[in-house]
Amino acid sequence: LLLLGTLVWVVLAVIPSLVTQLASLAENTPQFIKGLQDWLTEIAKNPALQNIDIEAQINKLDISYGSLIQKFLSGLSSSLGSIVGGVATTAVTVITVPFILFYMLKDGYRLVPNIQRFFPKNSRDEIVELLGEMNHTLSSYISGQAIECVFVATCTFIGYQIIDVQYAFLFGVVAGVTNLIPYLGPYLGLLPAVLVTVFNEPIKALLCCVVVLVVQQLDGNIIYPNVIGKSLKIHPLTIILVLLVAGNIAGLLGIFLGVPFYAICRTIVIFVVRMVRNDRTKKLETIK
Repeated sequence: LLLLGTLVWVVLAVIPSLVTQLASLAENTPQFIKGLQDWLTEIAKNPALQNIDIEAQINKLDISYGSLIQKFLSGLSSSLGSIVGGVATTAVTVITVPFILFYMLKDGYRLVPNIQRFFPKNSRDEIVELLGEMNHTLSSYISGQAIECVFVATCTFIGYQIIDVQYAFLFGVVAGVTNLIPYLGPYLGLLPAVLVTVFNEPIKALLCCVVVLVVQQLDGNIIYPNVIGKSLKIHPLTIILVLLVAGNIAGLLGIFLGVPFYAICRTIVIFVVRMVRNDRTKKLETIK
């Protein structure tokens, strides 16, 4: 009932607000572009840049509307196959996932006994223990990240509201979603708010940075340790290396899934090492 109530609230309240603010942001985009142009014009008036023909430099970049449209259409035609494939894959996923979820909830209790049958009888209890530890690791990570994202989104929204930032709700949601990316997420979530405010209200852009800094300090020192705790027991340097490797291998998907995948693999390795040590200890005791 709580889940259904939350979903109804998201559909009726959150999504319409997001759509409204997105539409407003798209409508006001020309104003932001004009602000950028005015900002560049002010910079061009700097005496140190008087000898530089900025217009000629811009013309060299060939960023006219015609060239941009031509490049966009050529890129679109070359990637049309991948776009169609991506849309088809997404559609299949959206249709099949609810059925998969239904049968996993309905017949999930049969999974562990079926997995046990593939292992020797003397190892079946240990396999059940391993599956339990994997479940605990993954559930700790997912639930902790969900709570973290809600906290970051809510507090960022409140902070933006206090300093009177336009589209505070939209930027708060963006901050919560990007918080899924460790270390880089807060900066990605801050970027839209800064881009919207920095050209017309630079002081407000600085205040946005302060809001995000305060929220991240609260999250890092209070929420993360108490919600996720030390259940994963992964060193920060290890997380950074995992993100770099996973990002190079699988791109954005690797950045999102790299840490939980590493946590699961680490749980399996630790369990196997512990099991091997226990077997050796039993053999030594038997010999004695």
